Formats: sequence, C-alpha cells, structure tokens
Amino acid sequence: MTFLQSRPIRLTAAAAALVAATGVLTAPSAAAATPVQRTYTDPADPGAAYDIRSLTLRSAPAANTRAKVVVKHARRVRVGDATDVWVNLDADRAPDLHITAYSFSEYAVFRARSFTRDGRDISDRDCARVSMAGRRTVVRLLPDCLGPSRRYAVSVRTSRDDRPPRAVDWAPARRAFTGKVWSYQPA
Repeated sequence: MTFLQSRPIRLTAAAAALVAATGVLTAPSAAAATPVQRTYTDPADPGAAYDIRSLTLRSAPAANTRAKVVVKHARRVRVGDATDVWVNLDADRAPDLHITAYSFSEYAVFRARSFTRDGRDISDRDCARVSMAGRRTVVRLLPDCLGPSRRYAVSVRTSRDDRPPRAVDWAPARRAFTGKVWSYQPA
C-alpha cells in the first residue's frame, strides 16, 4: 500500500471554496429543473375500479389563469366513479388542497391537513373546477388561491362507490406527489 492509498484525502478550506465557486460539485437549481408540463403514464391495473392510465400537469399560461391537471382513464366515466386530487402548492411535502370529484361534475374543494384529513370546505373560493367526461377528468386550478405559489405537484386517487377500498388506483403512487411544475409559465 502506498502513502496516498493509506491516507484519507482532506480538502483545505481554500480548495473547498474553489470547488464551490467553480460549481463542479453543485447540483442544478430547482428552477432549472422545473418544467411547465409533466406527463406520467400509469400501467394498466386490472384490479382497479376506475383505472388511471396517464396524468398530465400543465402550468397556467399567465398570472390569474388556471393551471391544468388531466387524468386519463382506461374507460369512460360512469355514475359512481370518483377522483380525488391532492395538490401541494408550497415547499413542504404535505397536501394543501384536496379536490374530490364524483361522477361527471359534482365536486368539492377542501383545505387539506393530510392525505387522510380535510380542513375547511373552500369550494366557494373558486380555487378549482372539475369536469369528468369521456375518458378524462380535468382539474383547472388557481395556484395562488391559498397564497403565492411558484410550483405545484399532485397526487391522484380514483375509486368507485360500489367497489371495496382495495380497488382504488393511485398516480403516481399511493400518497406520493408527482414532480413539480411551474404554477405559472416563466416569462
């Protein structure tokens, strides 16, 4: 064993400052990695009552306009189908909004405390609008409804009222958020 192999390498403060200044070991910024649209494909789940096939998030085109979440399903919507969308509008990992939609156009919007607890019903604030038609559920949301929001992510669950709880489908995964997209497209 040589001298260099037996001794750990230590960076001096000056060498560490040089590495940091040149950006050799730094990761790209979150802003550079944040897109204006993300699409997730979900594998077929034969046990799911209302199977999710893809999920697309799009930034709002400008301030005071709505961002869009499109959920594509394996079949057309029927009476009894339900879609729940949890939205994370800030930097933490907890949901801020819970949008629950039932069969075509009935929906409610809640402040979310977690994936299992809702807060106050804020449907009257027009934070989100939902339509379920054909093989799609479309959620249009105002990202700044609860305060300034630079980026957002979602978690989606679908179910049927006449099927057992094990027949639900989640995208991208159970109680997990997608990657974030810009709330509003950058200028």
